[in-house]
Amino acid sequence: MLEAALRTVATPTSRFESGQLRELDDFVAIEEPLEIRLEAPQHACHQAGTIRVSKSVSITMRTPGHDEELAVGFLVGEGILRDASELDEVFACGAEVGAHDGRNIVKVRLHEHARVDWPKLERHFYATSSCGVCGKSSLDALMVAGVRPIARDGFEVAASVVCALPTALRTQQSVFDQTGGLHAAGLFSGDGTLIALREDVGRHNALDKVLGSCFVRDEFPLSNRVLCLSGRASFELVQKAVVAGIPVIAAVGAPSSAAVELARAFDVTLIGFLRSERFNIYLSRRVARQVVCMSDERTPAWLSPDQLEDTLRISLPADTAAGFTSVKVALTVSVAQMGVARALSTLHKVNQAKGFDCPGCAWPEEATQHPFAEFCENGAKAVALEATLNRVTAAFFAQHSVEALTQQSDHWLSQQGRLTQPMYLASGASHYAPISWDDAFAMIAHELTAMSSPNEAVFYTSGRTSNEAAFLYQLFVRMLGTNNLPDCSNMCHESSG
Repeated sequence: MLEAALRTVATPTSRFESGQLRELDDFVAIEEPLEIRLEAPQHACHQAGTIRVSKSVSITMRTPGHDEELAVGFLVGEGILRDASELDEVFACGAEVGAHDGRNIVKVRLHEHARVDWPKLERHFYATSSCGVCGKSSLDALMVAGVRPIARDGFEVAASVVCALPTALRTQQSVFDQTGGLHAAGLFSGDGTLIALREDVGRHNALDKVLGSCFVRDEFPLSNRVLCLSGRASFELVQKAVVAGIPVIAAVGAPSSAAVELARAFDVTLIGFLRSERFNIYLSRRVARQVVCMSDERTPAWLSPDQLEDTLRISLPADTAAGFTSVKVALTVSVAQMGVARALSTLHKVNQAKGFDCPGCAWPEEATQHPFAEFCENGAKAVALEATLNRVTAAFFAQHSVEALTQQSDHWLSQQGRLTQPMYLASGASHYAPISWDDAFAMIAHELTAMSSPNEAVFYTSGRTSNEAAFLYQLFVRMLGTNNLPDCSNMCHESSG
């Protein structure tokens, strides 16, 4: 087992905390390429006996450690290895290089009776190494490869066990404690006992390591195990679990539509958005009841409206609707965007008689002074992004093309700050360019007056539009003579104002 210290490297960094900037050495996870080589017999009908062929089948970026298991698990998940008896030996080779002073090549050698479709293998890896796999063709490919829906055999998991999995997974992540930057895959028994856990910068690598460790111990199929993933559930991860025969997959993050489709096709119970007290089940109610036994006090996500009605209780309203974590997050985001003094002053005026309405929603307020914290966590975040000190100038758009901006996440874009002037994207241009307010209004007026009817236009507002701006905007549109105001991403800013 590779020690955690050999999978991390120290690097100088600056940390902003409590309004102070300080220099320190931080630990980051090592990421290096691993080449997987396969040596196996090539059987030919026109030759006596067999010849052995050795080829490189994959190069993947990974965190060093358990490389042999990663290689075996990868070949298992791709349907190349089907039985432990086919495996002869697995060993690292090549020069000792890289930050971990180890080898970055693993060779998997198969026995003489193993069968490998070399032409198909070459076509497969060159076709999918960069773009991944998805869709109906992959579902059919699994069927053709002999993978069938997973038998249940009475296997059940209590909801309390499912809810405890993220904590059990997190407490065993040694490298994550140092770096905060690794994915994890954990295999558990039906009662929540940890069987195997592996970490890696690649979520698929972490799962390959887990599957490889079980395969070399001849434990397949894993029909009485639960797989817990520290992130989202992608098609590729569900596919690997299906090949391994795992009946229940629980992910802390969200599943993709392709992952849900695959899970349903192979009768796998897929759980997403897993937290300490809640989760979603992406499967039919019948199978959900069969596989996840809801015998404890928590309310299962699949109850029908009639069943749910029996669990409802009426009680007096609470004085507060937030815990310590919610308050901490709200203040942290506010201070980071506005600074300490501006954050406290601004939040003190939210939803107050002499203040302003929260831009995050249109909840009605009485015209009286309220307690200090008369807003929710999302409201505080909305105020922080509205009153942020960060600014997006013309220089930002000169640096970043439209194509580059489309590659960034919504979160990254929202953190850059507020626009300081109108920007215009000309036809065929790659960058937004600054434009004066007069020219911007003249351009809009020209387009609107050129239409034969106001109904030819559609007027849109984003979820970041404040209540006041959205209200004025819809008044302008209706005065123009149309109701083409589609609902925007925030239901509190709909066209009714």
